[in-house]
Amino acid sequence: MHLSSILLAGAALLAGADACKCVSGGNVYLDASHACCNDLRGNWRNGNDCQAGSISEHLSNFRRCCRNWGLTSDCDCPTCSAAELQADAVHDSPVANPGNEK
Repeated sequence: MHLSSILLAGAALLAGADACKCVSGGNVYLDASHACCNDLRGNWRNGNDCQAGSISEHLSNFRRCCRNWGLTSDCDCPTCSAAELQADAVHDSPVANPGNEK
């Protein structure tokens, strides 16, 4: 029974980390997301996200691509520097992005 709980928890973690999108202020920007996914030869799924596993070696590049669109990435980026992550946090704040325009 304990093993099934561990497997279920692991599946839940993987499901949440399955897709990458370019975002800002809680909004998803599909054009930017799709372009960045294509640039990295990622797998664009269901018309709304880039499969994280298909760009797993390039998550920092995906984040940089989103930033080039004036956005940030919703994917965790374990190889991103603290400075990159801080820049995204400042950029995505309501003060830095008051209009939330698409």
